[in-house]
Amino acid sequence: MAPTSKKQEWEQLVNDVHDEIGRCISHMETGLFSVSHAQVLHARVLQYIPKRVTRTDTHSLAISLRDDGIFLLVNPDFFLHTLTTTKQRTAALHHEEQILFLMLPFREFSFEQSLITGEYYQLVAGMDSENQTGSTPSIQWDSALFRLLADFEVNHFMRVYDDLPGRLKPTLFADFPLPKGATTEVLYSHYFSLWQQVVKESPPNPDFSKTSHAQTANALWQLRKAKWHSDHQHWGGEVSRDEQGQEQARVVLSPQLMHLLKSEMERILVTARESLNIGQRKAIPKQINQKVDRILAVRELTVTDPKIVAEAEKEVSIIINQMLLKDPFFGHFLSGCVRQITDTIPTAGVLLLRKYVSLLINPYFFMQTLTKRSDRAGVMKHEALHIMLKHIIQMRSPKIIHKRLYNIAADLEVNQYIGHPWTLPDGAILLSSFPNIKLPPNDVAETYYNILLKEMNSNSRAGKSIQKMAEGDQHAGGGHSDHRGWEDGGINGARDGDMDSHELDIERQVRQAVDSLGSKQAGKVPGRFVQLLNEWMKKRSPAIDWKRELRLFVSSNPSTTPKRSVRKKNKRYFNLMRQSLHAHRLSVDAIFALSKQEPERLPVLRKSMIPPDLLADIYTKRPSLRAAKDDVIQWHALPLYSILQIRNALPELPFPGWEAVSDELLARLHLYRTPLDPNAVPPELAVIVAKQYSHLLPKLSWDVFELTKRRALKKQFAMFESPTWGMLPAEEIVTLYRKKPELFPLTWRSIPPQLLARLPFYQMESEQPFRIDRLQKRSVPGLKKQKNLPSVLVIIDTSGSVSDTDIEYLFAEIEAMYKLGVLVHVLQADTRPALYFPFTGEKPVAGRGGTEFDPAIQWLNDARFGVDIPVKLSGSNTVETQTVTLKVDGCIYLTDGYAGTPTVRPYCKMMWVITPDGSDDALSKFPYTGQILRLPPYTNR
Repeated sequence: MAPTSKKQEWEQLVNDVHDEIGRCISHMETGLFSVSHAQVLHARVLQYIPKRVTRTDTHSLAISLRDDGIFLLVNPDFFLHTLTTTKQRTAALHHEEQILFLMLPFREFSFEQSLITGEYYQLVAGMDSENQTGSTPSIQWDSALFRLLADFEVNHFMRVYDDLPGRLKPTLFADFPLPKGATTEVLYSHYFSLWQQVVKESPPNPDFSKTSHAQTANALWQLRKAKWHSDHQHWGGEVSRDEQGQEQARVVLSPQLMHLLKSEMERILVTARESLNIGQRKAIPKQINQKVDRILAVRELTVTDPKIVAEAEKEVSIIINQMLLKDPFFGHFLSGCVRQITDTIPTAGVLLLRKYVSLLINPYFFMQTLTKRSDRAGVMKHEALHIMLKHIIQMRSPKIIHKRLYNIAADLEVNQYIGHPWTLPDGAILLSSFPNIKLPPNDVAETYYNILLKEMNSNSRAGKSIQKMAEGDQHAGGGHSDHRGWEDGGINGARDGDMDSHELDIERQVRQAVDSLGSKQAGKVPGRFVQLLNEWMKKRSPAIDWKRELRLFVSSNPSTTPKRSVRKKNKRYFNLMRQSLHAHRLSVDAIFALSKQEPERLPVLRKSMIPPDLLADIYTKRPSLRAAKDDVIQWHALPLYSILQIRNALPELPFPGWEAVSDELLARLHLYRTPLDPNAVPPELAVIVAKQYSHLLPKLSWDVFELTKRRALKKQFAMFESPTWGMLPAEEIVTLYRKKPELFPLTWRSIPPQLLARLPFYQMESEQPFRIDRLQKRSVPGLKKQKNLPSVLVIIDTSGSVSDTDIEYLFAEIEAMYKLGVLVHVLQADTRPALYFPFTGEKPVAGRGGTEFDPAIQWLNDARFGVDIPVKLSGSNTVETQTVTLKVDGCIYLTDGYAGTPTVRPYCKMMWVITPDGSDDALSKFPYTGQILRLPPYTNR
């Protein structure tokens, strides 16, 4: 069988294993095989544990402890074939989850240490003294006995399953019975003496008839080397083996690593419980709830009352349903919004993330502070209007100098849309809040901003009042709306480069809300939004209907004939993913994966290239690299954060773009994330901790502030004798974070796990934290009828007669083709081909000489067999000469037309697109011209 076939077969097997694991977790959560109740908590714990499929490192299922986290190893042959039913597989997975739930690998480590230090001998001596035995037994460490007896403790808690093959039962030790409900440590001391006798027996058929417990001794001897459904060899560190079963590498875990891994497991337990709803929480046995509460108590953490959260979630659904009846336009919009009930915000607000825009609601504020449903609905509509009117984006304009004043102006605009049957809470900002200023009704935020700014600069009494209002309240929403999520930095994760995609999402969502009403309810859309939709459509409309033109242009090409794809992802799925990622550099995850699969696609990294301080840090994390004689370092041998540091320190390295990532790998990389410094907590997370978990930080005093700031804060918070973290604005906390780092003794381990569980923009994977930048939606496989995407070469005239404005608009036309899903290849040419690159959004320009059409058309013909040309590497400014082999469905030449008539016949269809001031005199004489389109004047677009 060909290597590629073996690879595909293995990938399919891995997918089958993960599919079956997902099915088992679903069965655990629903209680399908349970005789008493669903195992929801244990299903969530199992879901959060990373899994790895391997044939060599385990013969069955195993819990593995590594220096980079906790993993569940699954042998696919055992899991899918030896275990013949989903019921058995569920039981086996539950057994492994119970090993971690009972903390057995960490208890094994502690028990071994207690034997080494003698603490356990003192305990046993005390027990013997009470029983008047007169002697202290000598107990040595034997991991095989501990792990064997650990299965009995696990099985004691797994009363809901009884059909697992090889399940160890107490009946095996009938003549030396197990103490009922005993822990593994107690069982160890109970059976150690007999175990010593078993270990000493080496013949193939030992005789235990002379021992006091012959049946139990014989059972222990048979179990000693038996291979059951659970493999415990990786508890002290993962052991890697080759296909012949020979050991290749062994991870040695230090006490510090064991402590960190135990903390990671505790975090998983807490996160799993806090992910349950109130009904599921009540179904958890009392002793398990107490176990998780003890973990929280040790870390001095508190959990938001899930009852209030459940009430808030229910109230939001009720309000949206009422809006669908009484205010359908806004009801449809809110039903499509990303909403989050969280205590990371004091009231309600909009949060700009890189992936999406989220509407946040504090459950206590929503249910306790706001006592009327009409007020709650008014607050939700208030936040929705900020999104619909794009205030969250417009505030980032450089024209808006005073951000908080714009917050007030934005509230003045949106609050005019809120009326019967909804109300606004007391203190909301209205036109009547400024009785001495003539503010026009039903105007936009920019108008109110300019009027208020002019009044504030006039130094009048009204201006001083406005200044005090703008500088005094950072929320600027009348006490019910928090606008900090709009700003740069702080707690939001969006950047200016993400605003275009956010604008498109908002426009699409508003259009969907209008379309949902239908023609009968079209009159319920406010006139302002009808006007906005018309403006957005005019702005977004392309100069040429490329969807129609390209369909006609390549309609006769056989590559566009329909075909069926059975249980495969739609091919357009991968193309759209690449389009959405083209503005991003290749992620560190993708670099790491490419280094394992196709290392030749990545630049060569040598030790001599890395800055000395960074190299020393890498050696600290990876000591094996220091000892390696080879100067070349493999990228996958580095920690993820070190890869990011190297890429930032060496920007000249020619990293490939997303086109280098195969479809298989792209399907697995559904998260676009950036590794963060494991030794430093980012300032936005420090702000959240200071606001919500201030007990983790030192107490504040006025002395930590500079004199000017101290006076301003004392004046602003005159009622406070000493400062508190909760009263400080976010920007002041960030300032202290940078100037007084000693006030923030935070590590990633000290961040409350329930906080990380609530934040959608952070992720912890073992000891490596990540910032989630983007989440790719996965397509649903199935039977679909689809067409292959056309491949088009766009030749763009970059001669001196084509202006910079022409070039800009020509690239806009290329962008319009690309967004339709067309595979666009770009060739820039003047009197000769100058630069080639597959289009992914970048817009380099080469040429600026005269104009000749024949060399570019000849290059099109020659490229079918391979031709050398300078190629722009995606994601960098590097240009290098490469051999390009290219065959396309059609060619589009964007030009001003000022050149001689071409003479070379193209092998494919040819379309000409002329700039507004261009001429088609020479092109109309070319016998192989398929179609000539002229762009409209730019002033009309």
